[in-house]
Amino acid sequence: MVRDLAATLRRCGWRLALADLTVKLLVLAVATPLTGLALRGFLVASGRDALADADIFFFALTPVGMVCFAVVGALVCGALVWELLALTVVLWADESGVALRSSDAVRLCLPRCGAAISLAARLLGGAVLRLLPFAAAAALVAWTLLSRYDVNYYLAERPPEFVAAVMVGVVLAAAAVRRVGRWASARAFSLPLLLTEHLTPGEALARSCVETAGREREIVLWLAGWLGAAAAAAGLLTSALLALCRWAADSLTSMALVALAAGILLVVHAALQTFANLAGNVVLATLLWQLFARRPRAAFVGEASAPGPFARHARRLASWSLRRKFAASAVLLVASTALGALSLAGVEVDDGPVVTAHRGGGAAAPENTLAAIRLAMEAGTDWIEVDVQESADGEVVVMHDSDFQRIGGSPLKVWEATLAEMRGIDVGSHRDARFAGERIATLDEVLQLSRGRVKVNIELKDYGHNQRLEERVAALVEKHDMAGRVAVMSLERSLLDRFQRLRPTWRTGLLTAVAVGDLTRVEVDFLAVRDALATAAFVQQAHRRGKEVAAWTLNDRASMMRMLSRGVDNLITDRPDLARAVLRERAELSLMQRWLVGFAAAVGR
Repeated sequence: MVRDLAATLRRCGWRLALADLTVKLLVLAVATPLTGLALRGFLVASGRDALADADIFFFALTPVGMVCFAVVGALVCGALVWELLALTVVLWADESGVALRSSDAVRLCLPRCGAAISLAARLLGGAVLRLLPFAAAAALVAWTLLSRYDVNYYLAERPPEFVAAVMVGVVLAAAAVRRVGRWASARAFSLPLLLTEHLTPGEALARSCVETAGREREIVLWLAGWLGAAAAAAGLLTSALLALCRWAADSLTSMALVALAAGILLVVHAALQTFANLAGNVVLATLLWQLFARRPRAAFVGEASAPGPFARHARRLASWSLRRKFAASAVLLVASTALGALSLAGVEVDDGPVVTAHRGGGAAAPENTLAAIRLAMEAGTDWIEVDVQESADGEVVVMHDSDFQRIGGSPLKVWEATLAEMRGIDVGSHRDARFAGERIATLDEVLQLSRGRVKVNIELKDYGHNQRLEERVAALVEKHDMAGRVAVMSLERSLLDRFQRLRPTWRTGLLTAVAVGDLTRVEVDFLAVRDALATAAFVQQAHRRGKEVAAWTLNDRASMMRMLSRGVDNLITDRPDLARAVLRERAELSLMQRWLVGFAAAVGR
């Protein structure tokens, strides 16, 4: 098997790689916009321009959401199956003695693309159905073991029930992988059968189950070996690249040499990524074909006529002149370049980013306390960010979690306690003995402390027990005459919408970690996003729509420099002192030095 695999790769490896690259370009030029249009259409049907965090979950539970994710999932899987289909055509031709060119392979598989997408949808649906019981079991375990306290307590303290839940989750995940792996291995021949025997997707799946009978273990082991080898190769390539980057950053003293090294390493990095992806797909397709070809000879229903399709298409393929191929390639290149230009628009230089102390500056003192806010103001922060909820007696208190278990060792729920009861909980000792006796703060106290010294970003929390939170927050801000020095944001679109109706001229923002659709179309003044979402293209799109971008939670130099190089307007951090130092350092750099520092941050230096 290994010898046959190596021989096939030596004989037609380059043709396979070119075919895969051709399909990738077609997917970039055609399938990617189609997927975007499908998502946009479903979002319009949902009545939103974008979905963030919890909105995605609730949208997925609606009929429109289920259809949306099914269609988009089928398109994505269809693109992957299309790649494997083109590679399978090259391998089938090779076995028939025909050295098929990449462009011809792509043309030959086009008539079967619809069937391939249907096959991908069936495989995706089957896998999801088999995973649902395990997902339900995991949800039941989480509800049983991890629902007593706020989730942040479990993540921070990792009590025995958290460890037990993780162990059960690992067992469930292993069982799910085993079940889905065996199910998928029985359908490993469905794509070759779809192509070579011209079967329908349903017939190909049924035939595959028959022809893989007794070989499921062998197929699983080979596929697991491919996955492990691909992961190991990717890890080695990344480690080697990082070692070169670190050597260049530490050894080269001339800025000209560093710039040259950075440019070379960027090209090498892109080339290695492309090569690794192509090699992985080529080896996977060849492995599946070799397993397929090793079936009992009687199983080759169409073996005698296998060369037929290629002989029939030979004249038609030859008639596709070099000029026509060149013209088609040029059109594809222009389309791909345009898409790339839209996605990778350059970052404008902006010397005015500001610093926000996350939860009042939780690195130096207990989060969301007056002590943290005082230290953040001493560090020179521009904004402080605090989380607010309502107590049982209608006070607006500054608190992130739904209970006090993580920060005070008490299971008391915020909405079930009066302010006086909360004041009895020490929220400082868990951090350091220096803060023993620190008590929960109210928004009234925070505004009084901040007035005239720093701006305040108020995050509205919603655990399903709010009564008049928006009204009370607005009243407190107006009491201190700070409407112009306050921003209000939330993870919950519904809560934010209510506040915008209440105070339409105030500064508001959407907070999110994940998103579907175009967030920059949301009617807010700023977007507070997780650093992974704050790409250069996203920042530029937000700026074009008149919105600022804040990135969170940035607690090291590398992430801060990376976000600054992408043009974000606001660094949300637990360490405002570090952020202020980074901004001072960056202000002294030239444009070339800023670019180099951004590159170094991107590769871990």
